[in-house]
Amino acid sequence: MARFIIAQLILAIEYMHGRGILHRDLKTENILLDADGYCLLADMGLAVYCPIARPPLCAHDGQPHTHSRVQVRRKTANPITKPLPAASTWSENSVDITGSEPTTNRLCRVMRGSFVGTPEYLAPEIIAHQNYGPEADWWAIGILLYEMLVSATPFVCQHAQGIYLKISLEEPS
Repeated sequence: MARFIIAQLILAIEYMHGRGILHRDLKTENILLDADGYCLLADMGLAVYCPIARPPLCAHDGQPHTHSRVQVRRKTANPITKPLPAASTWSENSVDITGSEPTTNRLCRVMRGSFVGTPEYLAPEIIAHQNYGPEADWWAIGILLYEMLVSATPFVCQHAQGIYLKISLEEPS
């Protein structure tokens, strides 16, 4: 089952990256399964639009796969919950994912200080306050695979700071 879910996540993330969208908050709570067992990515509240200068790995003709049943759903603002972040709070190279044009055509690197996500799934470059790009989503997929196989995340600590240190300094346990 883990192989099926990870394969779908890879297709979904490549599809998103091929369209210049970084999810930035991949975790088990943001992966929903439909009645047939297919994945649905949820909670795009931390997603950012960045032009990516390479096609998806799974594309054969330069176009992302269109036959996948993987779906991407953008989180909408709900008056009961907090509103979606304004585009002005995102990195200087990002824009709203609702269709606006990117502010730059160069390969996007989300700027330092854009420290978002769930501690257990954060990539080392985010923790080190370095610029990052699509590799942060790939790191999270690796953490998800580990969690599916072992039933725990690889870097465990009761406090977020301890998790950050383990991700930065240790090998997975």
